[in-house]
Amino acid sequence: MALYNFTATIDLSATPKGRRLASWHISQGAGTQTVNFHNGNGGPIMFQVQLPATTSASQAYDQAGMPVFTSGLYVEVVGTGLNAGCVDLV
Repeated sequence: MALYNFTATIDLSATPKGRRLASWHISQGAGTQTVNFHNGNGGPIMFQVQLPATTSASQAYDQAGMPVFTSGLYVEVVGTGLNAGCVDLV
């Protein structure tokens, strides 16, 4: 497992980073936020998280339910005011 922190868009699609997402957490400050989880840099959005101001969200997956990013994970932060985010790749 490898935990990656971010406060802006982060490209984790380069090898040897993991391809399965074990968990994620996002904490938003002022304003609303949209975070897109892409399959690779420039690839399709696999899922999207939308957060109102001053909220947080997280998700952990069991072994069978982990999303797989065959081209690697690219996390796109669309808005401003992101306090912190992290993803755990395996």
